[in-house]
Amino acid sequence: MVTLASIAGIPIGLDEDSTQVVYDVENMVCGSTKHISLRDISPALLNKALRYPESVYAHHCNMVMKQDADKWPEKFNYEIIYLPAGLLGIEYIKTHIFYTAWQSAKAAAVIQVILGVLTVILQKNKSNLDPYDIELSVEDACIMEIAQGEKVTIPSGYYYTFVNTHEAPVVFARLVASEQALDYQTLQRVNGLAYYLIAKNARQELVTNPRYRSLVEVKQISVDELNTTVGYRANSKVPLYQEVCNNRKVFEVLLVA
Repeated sequence: MVTLASIAGIPIGLDEDSTQVVYDVENMVCGSTKHISLRDISPALLNKALRYPESVYAHHCNMVMKQDADKWPEKFNYEIIYLPAGLLGIEYIKTHIFYTAWQSAKAAAVIQVILGVLTVILQKNKSNLDPYDIELSVEDACIMEIAQGEKVTIPSGYYYTFVNTHEAPVVFARLVASEQALDYQTLQRVNGLAYYLIAKNARQELVTNPRYRSLVEVKQISVDELNTTVGYRANSKVPLYQEVCNNRKVFEVLLVA
């Protein structure tokens, strides 16, 4: 058992035998656990013919300490996501694509990595004023790595997905104010995002999606740069869960409702 309580701020751990996130059921509640299948995320895959693995990752929703249940903001969803190591064909294993419509100076989500190193790909599409033009073009694209313990905001208006490019599993927390899994009808025609992270000759490589009409160069962006875009000052000494408990009004202003 790998204990994660010191970084997460809540009594959770990783059972290495079952490769499952476990929590103290006497002191915590979990609203639901979703085991995301390959079929669930197939619209975003480079290779849609894949049949393995059947279960890709686990998503634990609405987790809260029982002692905080009465004061926890009702609209906030604190989630724990377990993303194993491995490949989906030649792609590194990844999550759903998520999206929240743009609101000025607002974040779609706040992320804290609890175990491992997490890669995030972010993409903002150009606005299309022609209702008859169905082609998609990219306005901005970023990629970043988040180290264990770090917290970062995801700006609203961006499509984003989480990727594990390392040989060890990743456990991370995500704070949102509403469900944000993408309706894939918007991107199914173009096979998901404009960029895929693949393994090639034992190295990772970012390749482009030819179904997009116009692409931009993907920028490497740091945690601090991304947090600055929405004015979030992460407290490196306090876990995300505790930070929300201590400063709920900050996050009510920060997150898109």
